[in-house]
Amino acid sequence: MKKYAWCFFLVLVLALVHLFIVTSSVGLKYNAASLKIKYGKLYAESRRLNYFVAKKENLSRIDSMAVSKLGMVYPEKIDYIVIGTKETE
Repeated sequence: MKKYAWCFFLVLVLALVHLFIVTSSVGLKYNAASLKIKYGKLYAESRRLNYFVAKKENLSRIDSMAVSKLGMVYPEKIDYIVIGTKETE
């Protein structure tokens, strides 16, 4: 009878260890799936924000806004002043 009790106890312990491992594995898979979904959302948001940054940094857009909203114009004549070159010393 003692022999059967030890075998039953051993099988019970092994079953509990197996159950713990399986439930831990399922929990980790659930967390991994959740993290993949969060990563996908963050990646999409990053791409969307990069698009807006690229749109704001577009030089032709900046130029047209400077002319239309701020009234800026290109100068007709540019005068240069050269200061301190080696040729003049």
